[in-house]
Amino acid sequence: MQDDVPDFRLCTRTVILNPFFRFLYWHMNYHIEHHMYAGVPCYRLGKLHAAIKSDLPHCPQGLYEAWTEIAAILERQKAEPEYEYVPELPTPVAA
Repeated sequence: MQDDVPDFRLCTRTVILNPFFRFLYWHMNYHIEHHMYAGVPCYRLGKLHAAIKSDLPHCPQGLYEAWTEIAAILERQKAEPEYEYVPELPTPVAA
């Protein structure tokens, strides 16, 4: 992930978890949402995610997918130390 960027979608990630793991994570699996709207209580982040998900990059479905993605990024960074993962953002829809 990138450092020092004003768009939290580029420097944090959201992971979709089942209710049990979501509870253990205090709903902080919705990490992009938490950083974009820090005043939203953790138990409301799921509703916030539903409202803005069309503006978010791909969210891994579960810890295995997230960790697999992170492992691939770390491997690439070993070979290319300057590499920074940049998630693909959805195209904005004109209002």
